[in-house]
Amino acid sequence: MAHTVSVWEWSRGQHAHKLLEAKSGAEQVVAVEFHPVDSNTLVSCGRSHISFWKLDTDQRTLSRKLGCLDDDKSSKKSASFEGLVEKPKFMLCIAFTETGDCWSGDSAGNIWVWAGSSNKVSKVMTSCHDGAIYCLCQLPDGSILSGGGKDRIIHSWDTNYNSKNRSFEIPEMLGAIRAITQGKGRQLIIGTTANYILQGALDSRFSVVLQVFNTGE
Repeated sequence: MAHTVSVWEWSRGQHAHKLLEAKSGAEQVVAVEFHPVDSNTLVSCGRSHISFWKLDTDQRTLSRKLGCLDDDKSSKKSASFEGLVEKPKFMLCIAFTETGDCWSGDSAGNIWVWAGSSNKVSKVMTSCHDGAIYCLCQLPDGSILSGGGKDRIIHSWDTNYNSKNRSFEIPEMLGAIRAITQGKGRQLIIGTTANYILQGALDSRFSVVLQVFNTGE
């Protein structure tokens, strides 16, 4: 089954219309983000891949470069870094730093850094979480939050790839962390797999503001 990425114009009029689309390959796509500085660049990720796209609205084209995990296409591991890093089964989420680097979180708890949003990985931060990283969120101070599924922990990182020693673990009854977004001021909003929405801050506490009684994540 072929999957596609499509770009839509929504800012004019009452109805959005599709500008163009391109085939993204046979693998499932789970996230797409525009570059915050370069509006003609977007990144998508999903099963066993991450892709870097260039948008040309004049020529109505969308061209793709696959992310290069290493130079050995036959290997199941990346040997481009100290030690061997398992190639991810899924790239699950994307965020951009204030310098334009792209971070992606994978299904094994690692964070991959793509310098300048190029398609060549520059660094892998291993074992950031116990299990999959489902969300990344950049904050106004430049730091990035990562949210784990299995461990239910939010970690804070600076742009030098160091932990800021700020973290928060949500109770097991509230489910795994599936989404993080910036709220007002220092407030964060968290969505969980048990259909809870939490609000709070890393250096204080989080409280439940809503529970949606629907099945699914």
